[in-house]
Amino acid sequence: MSGINSAWKTLCIPAKIFPIGMASVILFNFYIGQYARMGANALYLVVGTGLLYILCAFNMEIVAWILLLLPVLFFLSLIALLIFDLSLIDVTHTFQKRCYPHSVNGVPPPSCDSDHSA
Repeated sequence: MSGINSAWKTLCIPAKIFPIGMASVILFNFYIGQYARMGANALYLVVGTGLLYILCAFNMEIVAWILLLLPVLFFLSLIALLIFDLSLIDVTHTFQKRCYPHSVNGVPPPSCDSDHSA
């Protein structure tokens, strides 16, 4: 047990954060019964922690932090783009002239040929 404790103390912070996050993913896979994915994630845990440890051993802790935070940054940017896109839908539907081919609730649609500005 002291060997594991001393090995844990030699890890840099990104190499400590990654196995904790992956262990939670593995436990979740175990909980929902995806055992094949659990094995693949266990392999990712070992390889990823080793990669982060090697980067930190060669004094490239900044690169280790970037690799650790890259998926989080991609996820946050996708959410920001989704929110931005959904906010633009209201703007384009408000200012764009829309012509619908079918009536809604019995109300006839406006004609695409008629000019409603008069």
